[in-house]
Amino acid sequence: MLSKRRKHAERAAASATLTAYTATLAFAIPRHEPWADEAQAWELATSTNLKSLFVTYIHYEGSPGLWHALLWVLSRLGATYNGMHWIAGMISLATMMLVVTAAPFPLLVRLLLPFTYFFVFQYSVVARSYVLFPAVLFSLAFFWRDRWKNPVLTAVLIGLLANISLHGFGTAIGLTIALGIEWLRSGDKSLSWSKRLPVASLLLVVLFGFALWCILPAHDAGWVITVKSMNSRSQLGDKIASLELHYPWLHYLGFRGKAAVAMLFDLTRSLAQGLAYRFHLGLIPWLLLAFRWIRHGQTRYSIPVFILAALCPIIATHFYHAGLLWVLFLFLWWITWPDHGSNFSTGRSEAARWNEVLLTVSASLCLLLQLSWGFTVLRFDALNPYSPNRDGAVILQTYLNQGNRVDVAIPSPLDGEGHGAFYVTGLEPYFSNEPIGNMPFRFWFWGWGYDMRPKYLQDTNSRSAVIIVEEVDEDPRYRIEEKRLESLGYQRDRVVCGQTTYPPDSFTLCHAFYKP
Repeated sequence: MLSKRRKHAERAAASATLTAYTATLAFAIPRHEPWADEAQAWELATSTNLKSLFVTYIHYEGSPGLWHALLWVLSRLGATYNGMHWIAGMISLATMMLVVTAAPFPLLVRLLLPFTYFFVFQYSVVARSYVLFPAVLFSLAFFWRDRWKNPVLTAVLIGLLANISLHGFGTAIGLTIALGIEWLRSGDKSLSWSKRLPVASLLLVVLFGFALWCILPAHDAGWVITVKSMNSRSQLGDKIASLELHYPWLHYLGFRGKAAVAMLFDLTRSLAQGLAYRFHLGLIPWLLLAFRWIRHGQTRYSIPVFILAALCPIIATHFYHAGLLWVLFLFLWWITWPDHGSNFSTGRSEAARWNEVLLTVSASLCLLLQLSWGFTVLRFDALNPYSPNRDGAVILQTYLNQGNRVDVAIPSPLDGEGHGAFYVTGLEPYFSNEPIGNMPFRFWFWGWGYDMRPKYLQDTNSRSAVIIVEEVDEDPRYRIEEKRLESLGYQRDRVVCGQTTYPPDSFTLCHAFYKP
């Protein structure tokens, strides 16, 4: 009787949690002003045909095209730009339903997880490919017990993971290696799943091959140059110099030793950042999980962790990438949970039991921290514009209604450091026809080398034009561009701003309109 009452209470709590989560998304999504990264994928999917999307333009994005393909299909079925965000929210809701009802975590952990920052905002309200990462990974966790009984399903899910993003590709590679080690060590290669293994392997090769083909950059992809510049020897030297200020003993090491220490710091920061940002708390759950793996011969599960963590410093990383390690942690915690398809003995030692308690406590502390992040960002997004795009589109429409031509002036990256000028793409989805006269595409084309200004967005020759300039706080390029436009006879007319915010920091982006 007590068991039935408990199950009924748990079902009621799960229903209440999912209802509250649905209401939170329904409140947050209409109040969110999408930024350029959300618009870029949408415009690529809606303004190109499937062949040109994958044969040409995807190779300039640095990412596989699963999200773009999904948007391409949905847009042809009548989905709108606003609808894309509701679809992202529904994907996240389905994912959280799986976590709340099927994950082996303690009940309170399952009930609170949907309201942590990445699940309540960054991978739900913000409509980007990353919303698919927890959806696929937690689906894989749900079927993990049957990974060898149904290797085809396992291969499909891992293959889909590889096609979500570059981070998903690295994680999928790591999981495949871990499964390969498990298969080689297994003494039970029964015929029931061995027959299906060649089919699963072929599917995996095809899906990995397609993802790799999408990731391979075109010869003139500008982002490749940017990534190389961010990971140059001089950048490594700056990291080492910064570390030497805090750790004087590094002076006694050679350059290679200092470089190894710098990379180790990058790796540990990546591991901790998505769980608890800069707090050392973020490393504790990983160490306790590793202790479990060592005790039970499961160190192979560290492979996807190290691959994903290593990718974060190598590519141009942002805080929304760090959250993928939080998702991976939950996935690995799930699939190696005692009595959840892992080779745990029934009689666990006192040390193992304490390890489980400490792991749950440390992960719960990270969860509580992320709850505060989620509340803070949701409140900020509801009260402030997350980007200037929605309000900027209204202003832009007034100029168009007055018969003005609208062009864009892009400050040269050679004049200073700063964010990419592609933020103007965020205005495009609000117009059925191209609103900007000198935009060659409705999306930002990452080609033609590093300095795209001379070939991509020329300054207008029409004196009747309204000029849009992207401005970022404390970036000298935009002050230089403003003075140049003033020397040509333009004056600032209207400015609209938004603040893209993450738990640790934020940056202000504005659209400034200049009239002759």
